[in-house]
Amino acid sequence: MKTTLGALILSVGLSGCQTAPEKPATPVAQPRVVSLTPNLTEILFALEAGPQVVGVTGNDHFPPEVDRLPKIGDMQLNYEALLQLHPDLVVYDPSLNRQHLAQLQKLGLHLEPLSTQTLPEMLDSIARLGVKVGKPDQATRLVAKLREELDLCRKRRDKMSYRPKALVEIWNDPLVTAGQGSYCTEVLELAGFHNVVTRPGYPTVDLEELQRLDPEVLVLTHSLPQTPGWKRLKAVQNQRVLEVSEDLLVRPGPRVIEALHRLQDWLELRQPVPRA
Repeated sequence: MKTTLGALILSVGLSGCQTAPEKPATPVAQPRVVSLTPNLTEILFALEAGPQVVGVTGNDHFPPEVDRLPKIGDMQLNYEALLQLHPDLVVYDPSLNRQHLAQLQKLGLHLEPLSTQTLPEMLDSIARLGVKVGKPDQATRLVAKLREELDLCRKRRDKMSYRPKALVEIWNDPLVTAGQGSYCTEVLELAGFHNVVTRPGYPTVDLEELQRLDPEVLVLTHSLPQTPGWKRLKAVQNQRVLEVSEDLLVRPGPRVIEALHRLQDWLELRQPVPRA
């Protein structure tokens, strides 16, 4: 079974880590790139650098072109396969790939850490990555477009009067949620929801805590568990369950705008109608 990014977050955690030093290298105008996280792969293709991508992980499946690319592992990387691709540049997220850093450093590869755990970090990483792969103009245009779209989403949110308390399900067995300071919470609250989870990061929540939190809205990236505890939740009984693709909501990248539109479209349909 394919490992999802939600499972990857659960396994490796989101704590900080030391950044791997770069291998001194002569810049390559059109470098051969290996991406170690699906969201960085999506960013590369959005920068029109897809033809330069020579390897990705088994978690990658967007855009469809990645299906034809060599896979160099998932949570466990195949370092031999990675070396055989002869990359000029390996891009990674220092939080999600922290377990790989020591071995990657030993291989003497040109490594580029790109943190994407917040919206500002994601935008900054797009700009940096554009320079690294010889696509600075494309990066400038993409960042400007994303900033414009994010600003429009903020303005749309500010016009809403229905701002329900929600819980985001990242993984359902055990239940992993988006907590304070997380990228998913940033997206959720930009859309117009309030997160009921007060713990930081991506905490695991048991059924007792879930029932105590009893959110008005459940935002699911997987299917709703068919258990009595879940069925008693206010959100389920009131049919306030919203499903959003894990790829859109969990992976920091250009498709964040699609996630925000999905969340805000749902909210707008439930805004109270002003009385005449």
